[in-house]
Parts: sequence; C-alpha cells; structure tokens
Amino acid sequence: MKKILALAPHTDDIELGCGATLHKYKDEYQIDALAITSAQPLATGDPVQEFYDAMDIIGANAWFLDYECRILNDRRQDLLNYFWQLQQKNKYDIVFCPSSYDHHQDHQVVYAEAFRAFKHSTILGYELPWNNRIFRTDVFISVEQQDIDAKIKMLDCYETQLERAFMCKEYVQDIARTRALQVGKKYVESFEAIRVIDLL
Repeated sequence: MKKILALAPHTDDIELGCGATLHKYKDEYQIDALAITSAQPLATGDPVQEFYDAMDIIGANAWFLDYECRILNDRRQDLLNYFWQLQQKNKYDIVFCPSSYDHHQDHQVVYAEAFRAFKHSTILGYELPWNNRIFRTDVFISVEQQDIDAKIKMLDCYETQLERAFMCKEYVQDIARTRALQVGKKYVESFEAIRVIDLL
C-alpha cells in the first residue's frame, strides 16, 4: 500500500489544509499524521487529544512531537533529522505540508525542512488563506460531500479552537466551492505543487 504523510506544525493544521483529501484516500493509502506543536487553546481542553480524536476519523496513524510553538526555528536541525529518519524508514509517496507561501514562522520551518527531507516524494503544500498573501493553486483534488462532512467532523473535535473564524462549517464549504468553481467540480481542495514525482 502506498503511503501518505501529513505534517501539522500545530494541531489542527492537517484538518484545515487537507482533511477532506485525506478522507477521500483513507482506504487507498496508509496515512500517517504528525503534529509538531500544540495549537494555542482558546478554551479549556487538550488540543493534543483533540488531534488524536480527529485523526481517528480518517484512521490515520498519528503522533505528536511536543515541540514548543512559535520557536521551531530554534529546532530546525532536530526537525530535519527527525523528518529524514522518518523518510528512510517509510519512503512516503506523498507528503502534505504548509505551502511555500505560508508566512507563519513555524509553518515556514516545517515547509523548508520537509522539502529537504522528502525531496524524493511528491510534496503538496496545503492552503491556509489567513497565513498567505498569495497562493498557487497548482493541484485540484475533487472531493465529495462525505469528505467535506468528515472534514467538518474532524474540526468539530477541536473544542479549544471553535471560536476561530476558520473553524466554522461555512468556511470549509465556501473555500471548497470556490476552488471547485475554478475547475468545474462541486468541492475541491487545492494545493501548491512543491514537488511532483510520477504524476501519471
């Protein structure tokens, strides 16, 4: 079975960036999900447990590194070494990570070290519009209503984050419809093609 690795600088990034796509392919690929730091909670609760609960919905093998948020730049060599060892062990076919246009400091580090460590894999950068000034919509993956519903269910796991505007059902559906309009589909998640290998 082919393998997907989804990288989350913070718990909740995977769900927001590629949750519907992962649900679409959950029966065709082994899906591994790595969260590196915890999202800052807006309410009482445990964002790490919420991450595990969300990943259970797509049957992903999930784990958490517990690095400190917003200072990943200080740990970038550790992160590169970890990614490199992970790739040597698993030889991922596809890696999802933040896009090269993402301006969050932690996301920039994860993107840069992912590119170094997984350069023999297809790497797709997911879209988080609140962090991007621009974004390249290179890859359009059409998804179904059930995939969108699963993405919303995953985000609903994050009771510590529900006050954030981008966690709402309307946002998930609106951006999926917007990207779908570009290619004549119903729902789409769009990605930057950071590196594409064996597309056909």
